[in-house]
Amino acid sequence: MPRAMKVCSKPGCPQLVPAGTGRCAGHRSEANRARGGYATRGGGNAADWRRARAACLARDPLCRCTDERHGHGPVCTAAATVADHYPETKADLVARGVTDPDALHRLRGVCASCHGKHTAETTPGGWNVR
Repeated sequence: MPRAMKVCSKPGCPQLVPAGTGRCAGHRSEANRARGGYATRGGGNAADWRRARAACLARDPLCRCTDERHGHGPVCTAAATVADHYPETKADLVARGVTDPDALHRLRGVCASCHGKHTAETTPGGWNVR
């Protein structure tokens, strides 16, 4: 049975796309280029981010997540797999005009679970609405 077709979700575009696709291929790739990858948002490039991430995880092999409310040391002993911008987010650093938001002293190694929890608590658009 053929799939239902809808108009591309980009205003003014008459292209028909399969239902559930959203945008036509041209507008989808245009949006992807405009958004850029995580490493290149706010300047920088992917190779620099890979080096910064590797250096952070080499320095912090175990999760450095702390109980910030009580000032205690590490509370998680899992392997660090994520280079986390801390205490400010990369978006905050870029907004302030920091020239190297991915500098090693602005990163900490954390496990994916702690990173997800921290992000959900502090990032607008998730659980935290500023």
